[in-house]
Amino acid sequence: MDVVPDADPGDSGKRYSSAGPKTFKSEFYTLLEESDAQTIVLAGNPDVNDDLMGSGLRVISVPDGTGHVPECATEIWARHPDQIDPGLIGSRTVEIIPDAFEPVSDHDARSPRPNRIAVIGDPAALPDKALEEITADFSEFVVAPEFRSALAQRGVGPLVFVDTVGEALEKAGSCAILGSESHAAPILTWSVLNDCNVVWPTDVDTDGDDLTCFDPLVTLKAITEALQVDMPDDETETGALVARNLECDITLIRAMYHPSVRLFDAIYECKGHVPSGCMSGQFRLEKGDTQGLVNAWLTELVPNPIYDGLRLRASAALADNVELDDIIVDLVAWGWPVASFKVPEELEVQVAGLISMSPSADRTSADVVYWGQSPETRVQLGRKLIEQEPVMSGEDGTSIFRTTGTFPFNRDSLTVLPPNDFGQKFTRFYLFDERHRSSARLEAMRDKYKGRVGWLVGNGPSVRLEDLDMLEDAGCLCFGFNRFYLAHENTKLRPQFTVTADLQMIEDFGQEVVDNSGGTVFVAHDEAPNLVGDYLWVRQISVSPSLFSTNAADVVTPGGSSVYVALQIGYYLGIRKWYMYGADFSFSFSPPRHGSSAFRSATGDGNHFISNYRSGRAWCPPSIENILPSFYNARLAMEMDGGFIRNATRGGNLHVFDRVDFEVALSETNSQESAREPSLQYPDAVK
Repeated sequence: MDVVPDADPGDSGKRYSSAGPKTFKSEFYTLLEESDAQTIVLAGNPDVNDDLMGSGLRVISVPDGTGHVPECATEIWARHPDQIDPGLIGSRTVEIIPDAFEPVSDHDARSPRPNRIAVIGDPAALPDKALEEITADFSEFVVAPEFRSALAQRGVGPLVFVDTVGEALEKAGSCAILGSESHAAPILTWSVLNDCNVVWPTDVDTDGDDLTCFDPLVTLKAITEALQVDMPDDETETGALVARNLECDITLIRAMYHPSVRLFDAIYECKGHVPSGCMSGQFRLEKGDTQGLVNAWLTELVPNPIYDGLRLRASAALADNVELDDIIVDLVAWGWPVASFKVPEELEVQVAGLISMSPSADRTSADVVYWGQSPETRVQLGRKLIEQEPVMSGEDGTSIFRTTGTFPFNRDSLTVLPPNDFGQKFTRFYLFDERHRSSARLEAMRDKYKGRVGWLVGNGPSVRLEDLDMLEDAGCLCFGFNRFYLAHENTKLRPQFTVTADLQMIEDFGQEVVDNSGGTVFVAHDEAPNLVGDYLWVRQISVSPSLFSTNAADVVTPGGSSVYVALQIGYYLGIRKWYMYGADFSFSFSPPRHGSSAFRSATGDGNHFISNYRSGRAWCPPSIENILPSFYNARLAMEMDGGFIRNATRGGNLHVFDRVDFEVALSETNSQESAREPSLQYPDAVK
């Protein structure tokens, strides 16, 4: 409990006790009944009156917000046994009850938190610009009187002034704790009780100064010292202790493996007292080369009312030398391991899936293309089960099928059914019910580049400027992405097309992309964005699975990557042969910071050949569970029409497409371009 029974209602502990011992006494008894504990730990500086003590009850407090340890901190034994019903106490075993970790029972019912941050502590302890970096994602600062002057001097704002620290936390969605560890324990308690995220300045450059930041171990140590028990030496034992007190119940909800792209994808659910933002995890291998997990991480799923607990998604792109039974997923709460999972023997193995669904212009029929590792793969359009002969089979044995049905399919379902293991299902037909035209200019470009070879020029760190110049000198038809214009001063290459489909990129830099890219700029968004200038809007809808669109003038799907959107646009323009360059597929980022939105949960700026590509702004971790299957769909869509996608990146970890050396790809492009019929030669840009 975080308790200050005699304080103002705005102060610490208000969720458990109002001002005055009388109310506190009533709530205290209730807590005793519910906890079945003989020892109560108070995280704060409670002036507990003697008449609240009962026979057999042990009360312990940890330091208050100023680091002061009150005289009662060691332990207080009851002196008035007649004040508490002995039935409430009984004969109980003393256990560690670190209530600083336990949110109140009604925190799920609280209203959504505003985008405000409460700054607690002295900002003078931080180096220049550190405070600004910590609080960059927030629109307002909530400030108690004792911190107003220091914040005003730092020039941050806008400021919302309140009377107490408690009111600051109550009005904020997050808090930043500055100063020593002694300040952190009670404030953390209060923050968790009030469902308030905590932003720790752990990534701040202190120029050699020892900036002490909160570690969850502080509260746990204070409690164990007060109880006169030893902390476990092993972090796994500590994690078990944390899990027990959080009442963690963690289960595997789903585990899937896509062998064609070597993707492992699992969802875990944690029920218990774990607020959003306090749980994460990591992959490791029981044996084998750890480099085989270069793209593997866990992300917290957006809360959904259809399930009770907090859910984490674990996704990993596996190298060829990684065995499934070597993978271990470790889940942690507040940095302490609370559970470990191996890949289950019974998991969904995806051996079939959807490639595309293309409704006709009048929405009366739809063309469906799907794949399966067995030629006996079937498809169910609503209630109609169809057996189809493959239209082609790849060298790896994958068969591609095509069929047409009345749209929308009755029972609103489209399911691919392999003879064994698992396929895919799509149900969100309402997104295709009506046609919402993209920019009219796009319709005029249909098949304009039929027979041309397209180059997808990524922004990965492997990009060489001399390679870009060679693409320009050879007159290659290039698609660039997002902020490629930042490299204009260093290379001759000016892509004929620029595609931006990342919602955060559009929000942060969309106008810059339109103003500076040159050529034809495609902006893919669910609705026409509020941007000024010469660009083509492409309607983008989020669907799962990511169906490859063969009619970009109608709609495209994101697939987790602007490259996937470019492939759909290029397909509409008539391009079926592609080379990909600069797609390293090696992502490095800092773990999510508490207080960030669901789509701004990663930081880091070393994933591009262009320095300061993100301008220090937070971004969304790549959804490899979406990107890899989408790329596979695009590959099959091109191959079915006699085309290909080949990866000419220098190195990297993207293995969905066949590899080719950059110089060979450039030579092949020149040969294929020279062999085009004159009637198929079109200008490099559409005005």
